Amino acid sequence: MSTALQLAEKIASKSPVAVLGSKVNLNYSRDHTVQEGLDFAVVWNSTMLQSEDVGVAISASVQKETPVFSKL
Repeated sequence: MSTALQLAEKIASKSPVAVLGSKVNLNYSRDHTVQEGLDFAVVWNSTMLQSEDVGVAISASVQKETPVFSKL
């Protein structure tokens, strides 16, 4: 149980946009070909790179701080 909670905390510390994107891409890819899944991921990722989470992550990394992401 403690390992599961540690993993949940690690996932929760990540960008909500990235977590949601991972789930959406995994669900999509489950029912499509590998190429269709890759094409979908490219479109999804290029769209999500426009979120403010990218800037927050980069800024926190440069300042060696923990990023604080806004909720979806």
